[in-house]
Amino acid sequence: MLANKLTDYVDEISRLETAYDVFRYARRLGNDFGASRFSILTLDKQTSAISDLGVVNNWDPELIAVYDENGLSKASPVLGHFETGNRVMTYDMDTMLQERAPESAALARELFNDFDMKYGACCPVNDGKGNRGGLVFSGNELVLNPDDGAMLHLLSNYLYDHLVQISATSVTRSEMPSLSGREMDCLSHAALGKTSKETARDLELSDHTVTHYLALACKKLEAVNRVHAVAKALRLGLLS
Repeated sequence: MLANKLTDYVDEISRLETAYDVFRYARRLGNDFGASRFSILTLDKQTSAISDLGVVNNWDPELIAVYDENGLSKASPVLGHFETGNRVMTYDMDTMLQERAPESAALARELFNDFDMKYGACCPVNDGKGNRGGLVFSGNELVLNPDDGAMLHLLSNYLYDHLVQISATSVTRSEMPSLSGREMDCLSHAALGKTSKETARDLELSDHTVTHYLALACKKLEAVNRVHAVAKALRLGLLS
């Protein structure tokens, strides 16, 4: 049972050193609970765009772009729960979308179906200074019993607080670039000296897609090329 691994999960969090370590941990944690996607969000910014709220996530750029372009963050039951809730909230897509207006619900349903996000778990969190945030895990196989839900919520709080501590050692959260999981994957491979072709083979992507992710990472890091981007990511603690 997953509950038997609680001590191991907590101990591993204490050993995470970079935002990329947090990304890999959260991705594996979600997979262990049946989730294929996750997003770690902070609510201390004057915006509702997922592209700005997401600190670490493995959402596809297309998913984030469509979500923000259609203003789906507005009246989002998930963000609403992060703002006011204190307990883990599990949901299925059809039930949750009943809280949205019909047009918004139709757009969200199509998007979540396309990206296999039928079920979800929302874990409200706070850092040591009381700043609110949240972790949301989603997938087509994510079904939690009460004990698993409580465990996931506990780990989410530990993980969020640790991520804030990692960020604080090098840069304030308002200055921390928000890189997607794929952007960090490609940067990590670039840090190992791998070419776009080698990275594409390892990640099962096209050369063009890898180049695109690296270009996005360079833009977010305000770097002139991938070597500069890797150097800045290392300095900011995004990579180890």
